[in-house]
Amino acid sequence: MKNLAVLVLSLGLAFTLVDSSYAQVKHTEICGLVTTIDSIPLPRATVIAIHVPSDSQFGAMTDQEGSYRLPDLNTGGPYSIKVTLEGYETFWQRDIYLTLGKPMLIDVQLKPAKVKNKWKGLPRKPERSLPD
Repeated sequence: MKNLAVLVLSLGLAFTLVDSSYAQVKHTEICGLVTTIDSIPLPRATVIAIHVPSDSQFGAMTDQEGSYRLPDLNTGGPYSIKVTLEGYETFWQRDIYLTLGKPMLIDVQLKPAKVKNKWKGLPRKPERSLPD
């Protein structure tokens, strides 16, 4: 009976060790903060990580504090990061390489978009002459 208990315990230990080897970290993440050039947080900005070799895309939206997190990314790279928000210039960062189990912090400051004059080039309304 003692031998059976030892056998059961040793099998349980063996399965635990095998199972824990599958729980190793195989991914990493990119996270950060999106703000204006005056350090004001920007909620609802779209953040996209593009794994260049496979063209796989991973996206997130910033929260009320301007924070974002792109979890479960494969290590290596290169990745490109694209951040967009209406009214601001698009931000790009390229040649990002991720390390196993080591989160990459990328904070972004967006610049206001240049306003284009919508009215430039529109024809003028013809002037009416008044009757004599």
